Amino acid sequence: MIPRDSIVSLTTGLRLPLPTRTRLLRELRDDLDGLAAALEQKGTPPAEARREAAETLFPDEQVLRVLERQKAPLYRRLTRGRSSESLLRCERWSLCLATLGLLGLEASVLLRVGLLDDPSPFLLPVLALGASTLAGVVAKAFHLWVKGVYGDPRSGLTAIVGLAALTLFTGFAGTLIDLVLLAGILESMPDDATALLTSWLVQSAALLSTAIILGVAGGTGWLILSGWTTHAQAAHEEALHNVLADSEERRPLLPTSTQEIAS
Repeated sequence: MIPRDSIVSLTTGLRLPLPTRTRLLRELRDDLDGLAAALEQKGTPPAEARREAAETLFPDEQVLRVLERQKAPLYRRLTRGRSSESLLRCERWSLCLATLGLLGLEASVLLRVGLLDDPSPFLLPVLALGASTLAGVVAKAFHLWVKGVYGDPRSGLTAIVGLAALTLFTGFAGTLIDLVLLAGILESMPDDATALLTSWLVQSAALLSTAIILGVAGGTGWLILSGWTTHAQAAHEEALHNVLADSEERRPLLPTSTQEIAS
């Protein structure tokens, strides 16, 4: 009943977040069912009733543009007067400042507990990677839940989990490298073994604990974001399937996901 191109425009052409498009699909199907049932009660044949309901209710291009303006997230409505270039520039600067702020916060905590008095040379890279990971989580959450991206919601998730894994790897690898270096020093300075071992233990404890805390925090953020996007995509595909089931244009080889339709 509904032209396939129109369904594609509704699911991929709307510049709206995925949950909003899902709600629109559900509302559309409910309205189609309601109007078709009302027409059938008046004596219209079922097939004709579905066709008339689709012709009456399915939004055209002009209505889709109105929906974009009305259903846009609050952030996009508030910043509608600014150019996309200046807005993107501000967002990038904000992300850089957030990364530096997180790095400063991490360093101040370690300094307060005295773990930066004699740090491992690998502690700074771990702090930088951890700050980048957490900034990535914050940026992705901002794009999903505040700005409302309308592209692939899973974009950027791989980078987050990769940075979290790299943070952990750097912490453990740095500890092993420091241990190897310590073994070489002990051979030439056996009298200072106690002091050197104590220093290595403190450095390793600070390095490993920092890497584990930051890596796990980044991984937890990735799990939350990934779980949300998986649920949102599944709900959208279910709603899309239900609308396609009412379409005369439905074919056995129709794509089953919004990403396949977009391609």
